[in-house]
Amino acid sequence: MKSVIEKLRKRTGLIDDGNVLFDRVFGGETPILTINATGAAKPQPRGRAKPP
Repeated sequence: MKSVIEKLRKRTGLIDDGNVLFDRVFGGETPILTINATGAAKPQPRGRAKPP
C-alpha cells in the first residue's frame, strides 16, 4: 500500500495520509483522480506475441 500512497502524493501534490488522502483524491463531486471511469480494464500485453 505504501507505494500507492506515494504515487497518489506525487500525482496530486497532497501530503495527507491514509483515508484522508484517498477521500481527497477520489471523493467528492469532482475527484482529483479517477480510476478507469470508462468501463472494464483492458489487459496489458506481456512479452512478445507468438507469430500466427
